[in-house]
Amino acid sequence: MSRYNKYNIKVTDRFNPLDFPKVEAEMMALTAVASTKAGTGKGQLFIDYLDDRSRKIDWISTQAPDLIPQKGNACSTDHIEFLFDSCQNNKLFKKDLEEYIKENLG
Repeated sequence: MSRYNKYNIKVTDRFNPLDFPKVEAEMMALTAVASTKAGTGKGQLFIDYLDDRSRKIDWISTQAPDLIPQKGNACSTDHIEFLFDSCQNNKLFKKDLEEYIKENLG
């Protein structure tokens, strides 16, 4: 069954945060939360969560609970998740998005 993608990412597209203001706003809020927490690798933890939300959620949520969307959590990541899901067929776009996440979250 075909999966609906909120964003129409073509194979020739490149990621630029200015093209996705809702993603940028969510990342700013997530960065603010992450900056109050000690530790490194928060960006990679969040990318791991995006890659496999069902299998790794328990482990990741214990490692960085404020980075993972949960009921009552102040951070919404819907648009980041939609964009991540929409760019699976464009490896360069996905790599640029992952680098953006790592740069912001550490």
